[in-house]
Amino acid sequence: MYCTPVCSAGESATLPATLYGDLRAGLRPTGPHRWRLPGGTLLEIPVTTWPVLKLPLHMSYLHALGARSDALALHYLRLGLTLCRRAGIQPSFLLHPTDFLGAEDAPALGFFPGMQRSAASKLALVERVLDELRARYAIGPVGEHARRVEGTALQTVSAPALAPATDRRQEADQ
Repeated sequence: MYCTPVCSAGESATLPATLYGDLRAGLRPTGPHRWRLPGGTLLEIPVTTWPVLKLPLHMSYLHALGARSDALALHYLRLGLTLCRRAGIQPSFLLHPTDFLGAEDAPALGFFPGMQRSAASKLALVERVLDELRARYAIGPVGEHARRVEGTALQTVSAPALAPATDRRQEADQ
């Protein structure tokens, strides 16, 4: 999880470059997999990206596209879902709290993608996206999905070496 400092009135915030990961993150499996850790394994169900291209497929990204055109956002979603189906990937579709808030609800969050839109326009797009997903999949919470895949044969990957927490905090301050 990455936390961005809250800005007081008059300050502006920018999204850090590290928010979207690095090249190594793009090479990780796109479907559910297990991390091999010293104490056992950990199931990860990654947020869905388009196969091969690794373009994000989640509501906040669709809101950012919807700021230009809801039709563009829906076309992007349909194409991404088609590519996932052909690649055998069951989507894990991410919803953020900001996907349900508009510019009028939280002006200080205007730096987040899609937060320039009104709540009414965002909720209308969320409804259309959920209709598209319901037409293709049985929708449920991620915990339910995790229980279904837990007993299946999944790829296991070695956990990357992590820098000590103090090093990461120092990097963030720079």
